[in-house]
Amino acid sequence: MLSLNDWDFARDGTIQLQGDWLVEWETMGDPNLQVTEHSFGTVKVPSSWGNLPEPRSDYGLATYRLRVLLPEEWRTSDQVRPLAIYMPDVATAYTLWIDGQQVLKVGQVGANKEEMVASNVPRTASFAVNRDWLDITIHISNFVQRKGGLWTTPLLGTADQIARYHQTRLIIDNAQAGILIVMAIFHIALFFWNRKEKSPFFFAMLCLAVAVRTLSSSQMTLIYFIPEFSWEWNTKLEYMSVVAASQFTLLYFLQMNARSVVLPRLAAIFIWSGSFYHLFVLLCPASVFTTTMNVLMTYLVLISSYVLAIVIRASLQREDGALFNLIGMSVFFICVLNNVLYYNFIIVSIDMTAIGMLAFLILQSLNVTNRFARAYNLAEETSAKLVQLNQSLDKQVEDRTHKLEHSHRELKHAYEQLSNIHEERRRLFSDISHELGHPVNSIQGYIRGMIDGVVPQGKTEYLHTVYEKTLYLQRIFQDLIALERLESGQIELEKKQIDPSLYIKELVDRYRWDIEESDIAFQYLEGVPPDEYCAEVDPSRIEQVFCNLLFNAKKFTPGGGTITIHTTIVMEKPETPYMQVTVQDTGAGISERDLPHLFERFYQVRKGDRQGSGLGLAIVKGIVASHGGYVGVQSAMSEGSRFYFAIPVALASAYRMRR
Repeated sequence: MLSLNDWDFARDGTIQLQGDWLVEWETMGDPNLQVTEHSFGTVKVPSSWGNLPEPRSDYGLATYRLRVLLPEEWRTSDQVRPLAIYMPDVATAYTLWIDGQQVLKVGQVGANKEEMVASNVPRTASFAVNRDWLDITIHISNFVQRKGGLWTTPLLGTADQIARYHQTRLIIDNAQAGILIVMAIFHIALFFWNRKEKSPFFFAMLCLAVAVRTLSSSQMTLIYFIPEFSWEWNTKLEYMSVVAASQFTLLYFLQMNARSVVLPRLAAIFIWSGSFYHLFVLLCPASVFTTTMNVLMTYLVLISSYVLAIVIRASLQREDGALFNLIGMSVFFICVLNNVLYYNFIIVSIDMTAIGMLAFLILQSLNVTNRFARAYNLAEETSAKLVQLNQSLDKQVEDRTHKLEHSHRELKHAYEQLSNIHEERRRLFSDISHELGHPVNSIQGYIRGMIDGVVPQGKTEYLHTVYEKTLYLQRIFQDLIALERLESGQIELEKKQIDPSLYIKELVDRYRWDIEESDIAFQYLEGVPPDEYCAEVDPSRIEQVFCNLLFNAKKFTPGGGTITIHTTIVMEKPETPYMQVTVQDTGAGISERDLPHLFERFYQVRKGDRQGSGLGLAIVKGIVASHGGYVGVQSAMSEGSRFYFAIPVALASAYRMRR
């Protein structure tokens, strides 16, 4: 009898139904029989029949009985309480009764091998309790494997506790198997990426073998989710997966630590003996191959010791990843020793194969990944060096080609410059000879007339004409010199920071009288507020530009006309403002044919006696360009002309911040 007088399920959780149980050998006893009415033998739980103090055959039939006295508070209450029992791995078929009621049946209990159907999947059973005790009766038979009886301990608890416990065990097993399968897929992918490196393949097979071992043992998830899967084949998978995991572990370390392998022939013996064991398990029934558990455990200890020796030697030689291998293999070796003692009923423990292998495999996964990362980095470094070498060779060829191309371009550019200089010189001489020809011929004519007596001597108006012609020639020479200095960049601009709006207004006021004395109206439209913008300019050069455009407008505007100065801000480029100054007149206008050529040197629009050098607008264009600005013109016949220039400006606030 098991007394739970002081047990509180809410406080203490589930209880293991271990200790002395009543037993009837070789019979299926009446489950309704009161255990106090007869005298029975006793048996320790957990234990297998072959490991009892008075050993029996593990083949046979037995009835286990246990009365559980419920907690005292339950005995003083008439309340019906739900309880449940968790039945672990029972060898190898059983039927469970609670108070004479069958609540669970796993496999088929029989008096011989032919009558029984093996199955030992862990199950749970729920039942209601409305009295002071429980009578638990279990019929167990085993004629198919090496151990029989209640060799693991049932658990009793509330329905919620037992359900949660069972679900947790299932989740843990499935999670372990899932992690292992994912690791296997990942390392198979690594193997296909680089088939010369076989360690990822062996590691993937090791993961799959341990995953199969996890699914076929403990909670026997394969049978739990696939009831049609036979107990016989599940047991074959359980045994074969252990051997396969050992083989692939050895192959993996032979690949990883090839320089540290000792006694290579011994490794071959382990591999081949494991293969023969696979064949033995496949061909024999469970009643035969399960009796070789001690042989299997000896094999595991020997192969684990051999692998551990390889790992220790690799660690002493400071091979890459040896520390990971040593830690993982040590943990696994401890778990193997635990299982040897556990399955031979020397210690009370649990199957730690999955735990040890999972810890080992996680460490090895990190090791393999690290090794591949190093290999990948080495490959990248080598590739980068090759690329760098190729690039170096290519660069040498490219540099020499560039030098040749550069020399060719320089020669071509020099040739083009010489051609342009020659063409410019030819055009300049042509323009100069054309422009100077008329005043020189005129001066010659007047002087020849005076010499020949055609022009009366002493007539001052003729001398005044000759003087005007010489002044015109002097102006041409001065403009040519100024234009040449602008185009060659020899003019040094004395730039100052000014308020462009105020400066243009000053110029308007300064030259207002010069315009209005010719009976021409002079207007100023201020489109840019003072103190809002600033500009870096040479004031004298900007005044020169302003005067040139202003007096050109005056020259071609008749009395009674109007000249208008207008300022505005334009955005020719993103985030780059320009202040545009427009000089607009009401003169006769300029033909469309002349507009594209107005800013070319020596180009003139001749109207009556209004003659210039033809260089003023070219000089205007050069000065504005040296300030980073631009010039333009719009005109139409009989509608007047609109000349404008623009210089870059900046917001006064932004300029002050930069300062």
